[in-house]
Formats: sequence, structure tokens, C-alpha cells
Amino acid sequence: MAEQLCWEAGAGVLEPPPDATPAPAAMPEQPLDGLDATWPSAVVEALAILRLDDGALAALRQQAFDLIPSLVGGAGG
Repeated sequence: MAEQLCWEAGAGVLEPPPDATPAPAAMPEQPLDGLDATWPSAVVEALAILRLDDGALAALRQQAFDLIPSLVGGAGG
């Protein structure tokens, strides 16, 4: 989940999704190649293991979008 959220917020090796937002309509799917790519099935499995519902995931995504710009010098959503 960390790789997914970092990628979405602009701190991954891969470019973030063009419509990156802390509140997407659906979870963006990373390209299947790249150094920090996470297979969609692994993301779904992580959500289940961590028992993250939509509300918890939304809160984590918002935290990532709030925190990452300060860590990477202004990059990110």
C-alpha cells in the first residue's frame, strides 16, 4: 500500500497518474512495469490483509498527499 500511495501522490519512480487526486473515483492502477510498480492483485490483497475499508483508505491517501510534498521538495499532487 505504501508504494501505491507514494506513486499516486508523486513520490514514486514512475510518474503519478495524470489525474492524481487524494479522492479518486477509483484506485488508479499502476503500469505493470517500472521499479516501484505494484501489481493490482497485490494492492487488493494488501487492502484485505490490512482490513482497510474505503474510509480508511481515503484517510491514508489524504495523509500521503499532505505529507509527501514536504518530503520530496514540492513534488506530488
